[in-house]
Amino acid sequence: MSASTEGVAAASGSASSGYAPAIDVVAAVVLAGGHSSRMGTDKASLPLGGTTLLGRTVRLLLDAGLDPVVVVRRADQLLPPLPTEVVTVVDDRPDQGPLQGIATGLSAVAAGDPRRAAAFVCATDLPELHAVFICHLVAALAEDTQAVVPVSGGRPQPLAAVYRVALGQRAEELLSQGERRASVLAAEPGVLLVDAAALLTHRGLAEKGLAETGLADEVLAAADPGLRSMHNVNDLATYLDVLDPESHARAPVVPPFPAPTMPRESRTAVLLGYLDFYRSVVLHKVAGLDETALRTSLLPSGWSPLELVKHLTFVEMRWLEWGFEGRPVDDPWGDRHEDRWHVRPDEPAALVLASLVDRGRRTTAIVRRHELDEAGAPGERWDGAPPATLERVLLHLMQEYARHAGHLDVVRELLDGATGEG
Repeated sequence: MSASTEGVAAASGSASSGYAPAIDVVAAVVLAGGHSSRMGTDKASLPLGGTTLLGRTVRLLLDAGLDPVVVVRRADQLLPPLPTEVVTVVDDRPDQGPLQGIATGLSAVAAGDPRRAAAFVCATDLPELHAVFICHLVAALAEDTQAVVPVSGGRPQPLAAVYRVALGQRAEELLSQGERRASVLAAEPGVLLVDAAALLTHRGLAEKGLAETGLADEVLAAADPGLRSMHNVNDLATYLDVLDPESHARAPVVPPFPAPTMPRESRTAVLLGYLDFYRSVVLHKVAGLDETALRTSLLPSGWSPLELVKHLTFVEMRWLEWGFEGRPVDDPWGDRHEDRWHVRPDEPAALVLASLVDRGRRTTAIVRRHELDEAGAPGERWDGAPPATLERVLLHLMQEYARHAGHLDVVRELLDGATGEG
């Protein structure tokens, strides 16, 4: 257990005496069986920081001390690798909405260990969930409270809430009456609705009668000041947001243009700054497009925005990893088919965008390992010519990105009138 988690557990334990269950007797239920229609691919398996979206959420719950962690999946769903202590259960009544998932998960908790009085229930796509946020909700679960549901923007958030395990039976009754929405649980007797923003202030806690929980709101305010614990990853734009941890800390999403008057510590920093800028422009341009627009061409040449993104990913790989460093790669021309850019119909758009973000990190690491006047390793990339220096390669990549960002400018304006870099 990390030092920060130990502090959270201690706070929860002090709050639990006669008031709420301790965190170590609270389970977790993760609903992973949704069809992810807005994302266009199964969100549970999307890559994120060396793991997957589901893997990240599960690890956060385990590190917070929740036990067991139960993952609810569809019968036909292949989950990514998970820690061995995670329990997976199949929702045998598919397509009945999140209420069915909650009922299945709470039932599994009750069957597994009757000592578990409550469970934190969440969706698979809460990669910025914080243990302190969970502990605040757990601490508010009084003996006569059936659930603690945070409210954000005037709307209950039933998929980031704490429920008594016994409430699963009520969920089953509601399902038998034709309900599918998880939000109906927020209207049940004994459910405490807590304004999420109030959790950040002592006054807000006092107004809800929660000041005596013993949990310092300053801890949550420091750990999660923007309450991003409830930040869902629902589409390509929000997925890109969490792929780049700094993106939500700046406005707009695209960083400032690296103007000639902007101070930089070296020529390397100047060139990387331009590459980072143009890469961000490309990602921002495509993040607002739906699946059809991403895969459809508006121009006689026939290329689609998603094909262009994949092409740029391979361009960086070909010139730096395969070319300059001379490293072997499986398929350096994997962005092409029959002499044109190509993305397979079954290739998820989210993975194509994630690959470009990851390639940008690899590019930065390669460039930082070398001097600008260093010549590349001999290899196929150079077609028999002497290898270029790193500086010449980076200048080539800059012009390639600037040219293709301009192409996307035109396509985006034709699609919906959007203009500009940010």
